[in-house]
Amino acid sequence: MWDSDPGQVLVSLHVPRESADPFIQLKIGFAVTGESPKLQAERIVAAVRRPHPLNGAVVCAGYRECAEAFGYIWPSSLEE
Repeated sequence: MWDSDPGQVLVSLHVPRESADPFIQLKIGFAVTGESPKLQAERIVAAVRRPHPLNGAVVCAGYRECAEAFGYIWPSSLEE
């Protein structure tokens, strides 16, 4: 699903950063629009710079306590 939709730009990021511990990894898709590529890139960068939680982002890895501290819901698919 995440890698097969040509109508979306997919972004994966680590919060607070890749080398931090604990961390969470997020996935989020942004719609491709008729805007110029420059405007679309600016829109996406502005969205990922917003304070967390990032609207529409899904936790895909990391630590539950970190996810909850940043306001994300820990997905049942990551339960041990």
